[in-house]
Amino acid sequence: MSWFEAIPAALVAAAWLIGPGVALAYALGLRGLGAWGLGPTLSVLLISFSAVLAQKAGVKWAVLPVLVITAVTCLLAVALSFLFRRIAPPRSNDPIRTQWVAAAAVVPAVLIGAYVAIRGMGAPDQLNQTFDAIYHYSAVNYILESGSASSLTLAPLGNPALPTGFYPGAWHGVTSLVVLSTGTSIAVAANVVAWAIAAVVWPLSMLLLVRQLVGRNTAAIAITPVLAVTFTAFPWALLGFGVLWPNLLGLALVPAGLGAVLAATSLAKEDILGRRRSLTMAALVLVGTGFAHPNALFSLAVLALFPFLIALFRWGRKLHGDGRTWQGVGLVGGTLAVLFGLWVVVSRLPAFKPVREMYWPPFETPSRAVGEALLNSPNGKPALWALSILTIVGLVLAWRLKEHRWLVGAFAAVTFLYTLAAAINRPDTRKFTGVWYNDSFRIAAIAPIVAVPLAVIGVLFITAKIAERAPLLAKAPALLRTPTALAIIVLVALLPLSRGYYAGTNITTVRGSYLDTNPETGVLVDQSELAFLGKLDQVLPKDAVVVNDPWDGSAVMLADIRRKAVFPHADLPWGDDQRYLAEHLADAATDPKVCAAADRLGADYMLLANKTFWPWDNRRKRYPGITDPTTPGAFELVASSGTIKLYKLDRCGSASPSR
Repeated sequence: MSWFEAIPAALVAAAWLIGPGVALAYALGLRGLGAWGLGPTLSVLLISFSAVLAQKAGVKWAVLPVLVITAVTCLLAVALSFLFRRIAPPRSNDPIRTQWVAAAAVVPAVLIGAYVAIRGMGAPDQLNQTFDAIYHYSAVNYILESGSASSLTLAPLGNPALPTGFYPGAWHGVTSLVVLSTGTSIAVAANVVAWAIAAVVWPLSMLLLVRQLVGRNTAAIAITPVLAVTFTAFPWALLGFGVLWPNLLGLALVPAGLGAVLAATSLAKEDILGRRRSLTMAALVLVGTGFAHPNALFSLAVLALFPFLIALFRWGRKLHGDGRTWQGVGLVGGTLAVLFGLWVVVSRLPAFKPVREMYWPPFETPSRAVGEALLNSPNGKPALWALSILTIVGLVLAWRLKEHRWLVGAFAAVTFLYTLAAAINRPDTRKFTGVWYNDSFRIAAIAPIVAVPLAVIGVLFITAKIAERAPLLAKAPALLRTPTALAIIVLVALLPLSRGYYAGTNITTVRGSYLDTNPETGVLVDQSELAFLGKLDQVLPKDAVVVNDPWDGSAVMLADIRRKAVFPHADLPWGDDQRYLAEHLADAATDPKVCAAADRLGADYMLLANKTFWPWDNRRKRYPGITDPTTPGAFELVASSGTIKLYKLDRCGSASPSR
């Protein structure tokens, strides 16, 4: 499949991520960048809520329920907005010039993002070759097969041995809608959704944050989207590590949430959201972000802490100035005590215990980790010197400009967390980093949420100095002497200084999980298995249930052709019947227990693929029975290509003495 053929699916992915939410945002009274920036968060909320509601009502997951629930929600929002129009009237829009600049600024970001995705992924149907991809592909397949996309039931992937539990299913819901809307494959849908998050949702979300920071500054708006897609740590590192698609979606929403926080704390400049509206929408933003990924909620909490504290101390100081000192002390002290208590509770919640106990060995010194944070080169990535200079200039200016000083605290907090994860990672540090799996990649991805606005501030400072000190500008056309034009000129000058906005570095980062994996140790689905998929799709009935070894890539192969795997992931607890098949399926001709277990699970096929993934992992040893039959008779070889074989279990127990 060519990327040209994938354009309709890519447009549909962007439409699902933006459309429902923008409609709701306008119904709630938002306009312009406020509506488009918060649109993706509200889209995630609507899609996730639709999935939960449909599952509870017994309605099969499809496009229509989402559209109906979106329409009903928008009508309710219009009615509520009308009732409360005196308290929170619709927000006035930015001038048309600002809107056009914002729209034009998104275009190059979309194109740069497309270039990185195309070169990094290779082909639109290229499968991601990472451990987490097994779960994510299987989860989308499970949604399509079961008709349920609810985050409240997604976690076990239909595994009868596990209770239903929460898993952030927003990314999977969106991806399944792309499949249902276009008929494309899961692999294509996953890739175009990833592109749409990185190149459309992220720049829009960041535009809202910058707009709240600097007001109707068209120079800042003109450069923000391109700067947003230039950083490696986010969004591109999360496409090359994990692969962390749900984290990608969640963190892409955080800047918009942070923009709402600035409105709620009265720290926004020429606020486009409104304080009252932001406070009333807080639950919507938090739930939507949480459905994308809880990590994003914790990331938002860390960054929002600093503007919140500024607003808190301002309020306390105002009470002191009004002669109500003890009230101010009680307010500030009580709030700080509550925040500390919340942190203690969250850091000890049993639900996060498996997450807190994840261990990643430290790989560098604390001083080096701080240096990597300043140079935007976490986890050994190449230093982004040009961007880093702009970021550091922005840090200095943010400290000098009191209204932006919270950015310095937020940057310091992310640097602190990254240093703990990358350089220390002891039991006593996990109370800080545990909610991010103590993982330096996940924490490093938070940094660009702060670094992009800092870089924008740096560019604005440089353009102001150019305008002040360049006598040649007096002879230039008036249009080229505007702050917006000068900012764009600086952005264009960044192109050679950053070697093409660091596209090469970002492409290499993405290729690491798609094309540049080690063929002997890191490939889930190799070229021979890809070539076999067409044949497998032809001979395997649509309703087949296939016993497979998830460590040989077969789970991904089955998900790609939308067939049900008995073992859809490589690391889930299995029931008694599943475990027995994993250990004894090859003995089906002589072991009646195999036949009984297969019958209860409805399993009628066995797929053997190439074992070319993580040969050192001991969990691979849990499936010794999924191999070529030890005794002939029970299995019929349906299709094969080298060591890839599809067997039909059609005469189970045929050689058993009991028959």
